[in-house]
Amino acid sequence: MELACERLVKDLLESGKEVRWLAQADGPLPDLPDGVCTPLAGTDIVYRMSGVPVPAPYPWAIKKIYHAVAWSDLVVIIEANFLLSVLASILARWTGRKVMLVQHVGQPSTTSLLARMVMRTGEALFTNRMVRNADAVVYVSRSVEANFNGIRDRGLTRTISHAIDVRTFDTAKSKTQRQIERQELGLPVIGKVACFVGRTTESKGISVIRHLALSKPDWSFAVAGQGPVDPAEWGLPNMFPLGQLSQQHVAMLYRCSDAMTLPSQSESFSLVVREAMACECRVICADQILETDPRLSEFITTVPVDLSRPEETAQHFAEALEDTRAADPANARAYVVCECSPDTVRKHYLDLVNSVLVSPEVRSA
Repeated sequence: MELACERLVKDLLESGKEVRWLAQADGPLPDLPDGVCTPLAGTDIVYRMSGVPVPAPYPWAIKKIYHAVAWSDLVVIIEANFLLSVLASILARWTGRKVMLVQHVGQPSTTSLLARMVMRTGEALFTNRMVRNADAVVYVSRSVEANFNGIRDRGLTRTISHAIDVRTFDTAKSKTQRQIERQELGLPVIGKVACFVGRTTESKGISVIRHLALSKPDWSFAVAGQGPVDPAEWGLPNMFPLGQLSQQHVAMLYRCSDAMTLPSQSESFSLVVREAMACECRVICADQILETDPRLSEFITTVPVDLSRPEETAQHFAEALEDTRAADPANARAYVVCECSPDTVRKHYLDLVNSVLVSPEVRSA
């Protein structure tokens, strides 16, 4: 989500618009011109405890939010499910500013019943109202749009995919390149490698990866990502925890892997699936992914996923790993380049932003 925000900010700046980006900062600021980024003090203790992101700005950050909203002609809110987004929406209505909402999350993906209840409560109290009243709404996939079906009855609504840097997420030029990249990542040069990229949480299916590694000792499993579950604690000889990687190293991981496995039961878009496709890496994931785009069925392998039965789900993935039938990887990459290239996504967003700015209507809360 952060990478998508940064890309949109850069596109807006390059189009000649002035931008102020407000967000809670938990690391180095993006490489953007001075004055663009406004870091907000806050906490995300819930994420550190459970792996469910629930960032909350501190009360004294509200003044910064208000000044930024009042300065703007258009308030672009990324994800209605966060407290910062709710505050920005309220302040935008108070100051008469137009709102464009970009919604990444539809059906809650967390396996925690408490977290799902909290998210559904927030959806009923705030999210649905924000989706209904925004001057424009962008859904990142059809599955997200379906979750809010019937809520909006007017205004601009678009489905726009995430952009993928297809120059970074490129294909391996030779077998030698794959071997060199495995060495750089600390992976076995010889043998089959499957990778997992994402937060190491139960909702992403990390327990399935553990059972899969146990059942397939002849495969090596590389895990890129961080979260409350640490694969290093499993003590498995064929498990290679890589931690948080840069985009360049994630692309290397896809290129030098024989398959990317994603046993997540619920995805609103699944950027990693499309990144792997762009690198011509075979993808094995939940059949739910097809709800984001049915056309993906031509390019990926899908299996049933039930996170309440991780061992059974791992068996489905194990069988898929050994299935030699696969779609042409070049066709998979071509599809991603067509649908998710930065130029395509940039045009869709800029056209929508300009349409909202020239529209005379501003909705009331």
